[in-house]
Amino acid sequence: MRSIWGILLFGIASFVGPAAAESVTFVPPGCVEAAQLQLSRASWLACRAPRVRVLEAERSYNRIGTPRLRRGWLMGLAAYVDPSLPTMYAERRQDHIADRTVVQLVYRLQFQKIPLDFSSHWLEAHGNVGLIAMLTLDDVTGKILFVTSVHAAGCHLEVIPTDAVPDAWLADGTRVQVEGAMPKRVERVSAEAVGAGWEITLAGGSHRVISLVAGEPLSAGSAVPLPLVPMSQLESLPVEDSPGKIGSFFYHAGPLRGHVRGAWNPLSGLTPFALLALDPMFGMDKRFGVAEETGTSFYTMWPFWQQHRSRLDRMDSLLRALGYSLPDRG
Repeated sequence: MRSIWGILLFGIASFVGPAAAESVTFVPPGCVEAAQLQLSRASWLACRAPRVRVLEAERSYNRIGTPRLRRGWLMGLAAYVDPSLPTMYAERRQDHIADRTVVQLVYRLQFQKIPLDFSSHWLEAHGNVGLIAMLTLDDVTGKILFVTSVHAAGCHLEVIPTDAVPDAWLADGTRVQVEGAMPKRVERVSAEAVGAGWEITLAGGSHRVISLVAGEPLSAGSAVPLPLVPMSQLESLPVEDSPGKIGSFFYHAGPLRGHVRGAWNPLSGLTPFALLALDPMFGMDKRFGVAEETGTSFYTMWPFWQQHRSRLDRMDSLLRALGYSLPDRG
């Protein structure tokens, strides 16, 4: 009798679909709490930090984590990302677009990995992957001009203008997205809505941004607090099993300078794409900033002849490469 019930239960289970994927929204602290973290211009960095909704959050590699350091081979340092503790890293930078001084509010997220599987993003499989979300604001008016997202390797760039961007800047052929056979056309979002709160949704596995909403209430699903800390903390992580010793999440010397420890992607670095990029570290996550300081160029267009003008730390040049009709700098 028991065997019959077992067969019946097995048959019923075989017709039941897989459990629904878990959706989790990571929510940064409010303005008051974040101001206590002594972030530079905390009122801007904290109050405009995005919510991040991740799909398939039941898988550890889809959850926002915290970088850690431990002893590696030959007395070196090895990095990994702990998915049990989420962290958002933030910094404020200054840049120029045409004759305007702009402020970049930069937010960085880290994940364990992009897994190797049978999907369209199998070439991107590697560890210690990151995502950067950024707001570009006019330094005088504080109006939000652009919403940007990009993987920390420099790929999958999306630059979305707001309605605060002058109409004259949007020329025929202006693109939002660099990669893909059919780049997206420009569709502006409301600067006021983004300022009131914005949320990005990340696909499971690839961590690509698949949607952006602004000025809307928290999405359905579980909510998890997302601490906001200065980006500089990535340069001074404690080393496990070495009391009092600290190290950087990034390599500081040699050909890997400015790149994330343990993030080399052989599936990209040993392909014709890397040859055309003239970069054996192509597809490897890196530190965002001025190349002269970080040691590596944060380019977003991989052919070598487009790299210099597509640097994210030079927004004016990047926008021109994307087809924007910017006035000459005064």
